[in-house]
Amino acid sequence: MGEALGDLTLNPVWSQDPDAGVSHGTDNAELRVQIDALDHLTCVWASPYGGSDTGIITTVVWVTLEQTVAVEARLVANGLECFTQSEGRRCIIRTTRQTALSVSPTF
Repeated sequence: MGEALGDLTLNPVWSQDPDAGVSHGTDNAELRVQIDALDHLTCVWASPYGGSDTGIITTVVWVTLEQTVAVEARLVANGLECFTQSEGRRCIIRTTRQTALSVSPTF
């Protein structure tokens, strides 16, 4: 797996800056508010030297059953595909190098 990530680094220092734009794994303002309000873990695999066109952002958010319904509806409305995995729900969007956004929240 490490070879597949190449020169990417886990949580490089620059990615921890709130203005870096990678702290949530989404550009959706409503989802960012929900992520900030709930217990969560975000992992950023990115260049240690700053933003580039390659990286992986994973955000895991702990939610109640009621929050799950609302969050999943919001994710689906934004084009994500959701399915059951490992006793939870996973929502993903697949992108290519020509696409600017990739989100894979799991709840």
